[in-house]
Amino acid sequence: MNGFLSGFDLHHRLFCVAGGVTAVAVSVVIVKKLWPRKKTTYPRDTVILHQIGRGPYAPSLSPYIVLETYLRMAKIPYQVSHGMTPSPKGKWPWIEYNGEVVADSELCIDFLNNKFTKI
Repeated sequence: MNGFLSGFDLHHRLFCVAGGVTAVAVSVVIVKKLWPRKKTTYPRDTVILHQIGRGPYAPSLSPYIVLETYLRMAKIPYQVSHGMTPSPKGKWPWIEYNGEVVADSELCIDFLNNKFTKI
């Protein structure tokens, strides 16, 4: 047998094949998660918070989580859009409100204060 794995015994061959299959499976999952999806339509007068993904039962690991906390405390209607698409300024998190894009957490909170007159 003159193949790539010919210098290995059966156990090592199986281990290499299993590792390769696992690497391919993990790669497919990662590509599916990061691949851009179709544009989603959101309800009018709802803030869309774009942020990096999080676990199903864990908060975001982003240091800028203050924005989502602010939305909850101010009782502003919002939906979270998880993904790897940064704002036009290249920042996370960012919001959209009725088609208007606001990047940078501090600017988002100022925008929301003016729009919803919460403070």
